[in-house]
Amino acid sequence: MAMWMMDHIANNAINEAFRLNYARIPLKDRAHILHGDALEADWSALLPPGKCSYIMGNPPFVGQSLQTPVQRQQMARILDAASGKAGSLDYVAAWFVKAGRYCQANHRIRIAFVATNSICQGVQVAQLWPQLFDRFGLEIFFAHRTFSWGSEARGKAHVYVVIVGLVHREHEPNEKRLFSYPDIKGGPVETRQAAISAYLVDAKGTANRHMVVTESSRPLCDVPTILYGSKPVDGGHLILSATDRAALLRHYPTAKNLIRKLLVLMNS
Repeated sequence: MAMWMMDHIANNAINEAFRLNYARIPLKDRAHILHGDALEADWSALLPPGKCSYIMGNPPFVGQSLQTPVQRQQMARILDAASGKAGSLDYVAAWFVKAGRYCQANHRIRIAFVATNSICQGVQVAQLWPQLFDRFGLEIFFAHRTFSWGSEARGKAHVYVVIVGLVHREHEPNEKRLFSYPDIKGGPVETRQAAISAYLVDAKGTANRHMVVTESSRPLCDVPTILYGSKPVDGGHLILSATDRAALLRHYPTAKNLIRKLLVLMNS
């Protein structure tokens, strides 16, 4: 339904720009819709790869710490993880991998997904992008770097996202389009690049545009080890309001000293 709505909106824009009366309503064509879990479904049964031109979407993001056990199992299976674990990847990464596998039967298919910007930063890069580059032969042919993705729904949720377009390297264009956002809530500035890296930067001057920074469990030099740090992901139960704090101290007066000691340790 959303695609038909966008089709209607685009037709109205054409009518206004060119003073035409172009309409495709009432609808006459029927869409072939599969209702189910996209990661469990056989995409080839919905549409044979040879008949497909584009794959696009806005998959669920869901960070590692918020994924259900079923989602973790899906991720590990789709990634063919030898360890049986999906690493630190956000849930959205599974759509990139499944699309890459689907496109092996038709190298002309182009892919574009809205995704968390985390897949182009930190440890997730080394876990995801070598699969897309080396295993499936994909290249980035356009990308929108981090911007604020707003919502018209109630609550107006805002997240920071990227949009990444992929194509098999047999059909990659010589010139790639990279959209940057000087104002993260504003419009993009477009540049043309010969190559775009997994970090969504110009990779023209690099010896290997597929290079990623791999994770190391030990410091490379004589410096203190970096610990995980504070990350409250328990649904807010570890965060105290002013009322909660006052009630805690009334019932447990000695808790104030404990809190002070913890703050000293955290800041030392």
